[in-house]
Amino acid sequence: MRLGDQVASIQTSSGLARIRGGRVGFDRAIIATGSRAVLDDVRGVSKRGVFTLRALGDYLALSASLGGLSSIAISGPLPLSLILAQTLSRVARVSVFVGGGTLQRFTQRVLGAVS
Repeated sequence: MRLGDQVASIQTSSGLARIRGGRVGFDRAIIATGSRAVLDDVRGVSKRGVFTLRALGDYLALSASLGGLSSIAISGPLPLSLILAQTLSRVARVSVFVGGGTLQRFTQRVLGAVS
């Protein structure tokens, strides 16, 4: 397992990935693109029912709060925040906040499902 390496290219036919330090062989690959949470100075981030998902403690706090909230706002890594929103929408009204450039990468079909 390799963490924190930036992958420049992947050759699936030969099972090689090019990273900053050279090449790495693989038989299976899970690529996590990473993300950054919304900054703490965003207006309203400290309100009840608003969760910025950065680390395990943030997810645990969200889980502990579910019973007493009818409305939840989350910001966190895609697609996990969208999967959480779909699940949480069964018990509360959910808003998901993502960076402006993020949604432009989705196809119209996915944008329709997200909205």
